[in-house]
Amino acid sequence: AYGRLNLTIRSLEAAENNFNVALGLSEDQGDNLALFVALEGLANTYLAQQRPEEARPVIARMQDLAPTRLETAFLSARIAYLDSEWEIAEEFLQAIMSAAPDNRSAQMLLGVVHLRSGNLAQAEMYLSAVVAAAPDNFEARRRLAETRLLMDKMNEAQAALLPMLSRSGTDYRSLSLAAQASAGLGQFDAAIGYLEESLEQNPNNLNLKFQLATTYLNAGRDSDATRLLAEMDASDTAENEIRRESLMILTDIRSSDLNGALAKATAATQKWPQSAEVFQILGTVHAFRSEPDLARASYERALELAENNVGARRLIAQLETSEGNLQAAEEQYLAILEIQPDAPWAM
Repeated sequence: AYGRLNLTIRSLEAAENNFNVALGLSEDQGDNLALFVALEGLANTYLAQQRPEEARPVIARMQDLAPTRLETAFLSARIAYLDSEWEIAEEFLQAIMSAAPDNRSAQMLLGVVHLRSGNLAQAEMYLSAVVAAAPDNFEARRRLAETRLLMDKMNEAQAALLPMLSRSGTDYRSLSLAAQASAGLGQFDAAIGYLEESLEQNPNNLNLKFQLATTYLNAGRDSDATRLLAEMDASDTAENEIRRESLMILTDIRSSDLNGALAKATAATQKWPQSAEVFQILGTVHAFRSEPDLARASYERALELAENNVGARRLIAQLETSEGNLQAAEEQYLAILEIQPDAPWAM
């Protein structure tokens, strides 16, 4: 009981000690019920501490001791989720839902599993049910908004986030999602406001800076985007360097400096020859320079590097459409729907 209290109030080190003591006592006394409770608490504590490898053998003991218990199924599903084994996680969670249809924890995780595996309609259904039953479950609201953004349901995403945005001290993740929804609806001033507030909370968050720079560009505030990108230190990873360089190239395109954009994009492909993203941005530069053959070659190179690159396929489809090659464009959209079956824009 003390371990559960400490787990609830996030005193995780104390909870771990409590459950280990309870585990030893239950083993000494041969009390299997107490043993199961201690194992469950310890597994949850390890997962709360982001120590899944230590949770695995504990959950394995639960499976041996009580394989049909709902707690065992739920923790097994959590491990499968961490391993991206979506079908296994869904199997455990559906077993829980069959026995306890109102189990909100299983419903929530099932929605997230469907979200991560790309089954967006199913994700929306389960997450909507959680929000309807527990309106103050803000994590469920965030996940629901994320799902609806991927489905291009911007108004519905805003509706999911609204109760959180009306409170003071809204967390930066919710503000970032609200910015995506607002930008998707063309409400760029609102989106920029959300992101600037979010950056005040997390001034070193590069993802937020990239999102704000992109929103500045979409809003036509090119000088603000250029300033933010120039100030940004993205040297921590090659991925962030590529993102920054790609946005800098887009600012050149927006300012009609196509020669400068081409020079930067060409240099980027030489620096990162295995990056699909840089070949995609090079193709975009060629498209703006009215060089369709070079644009297509760059997009196709991006696809060679990343076969499931939806962005490159979409750009090829748009290029084929502009040239009247409708069958070729259709083939690209069908390929996109193989990757993202719920993408309404591709439909």
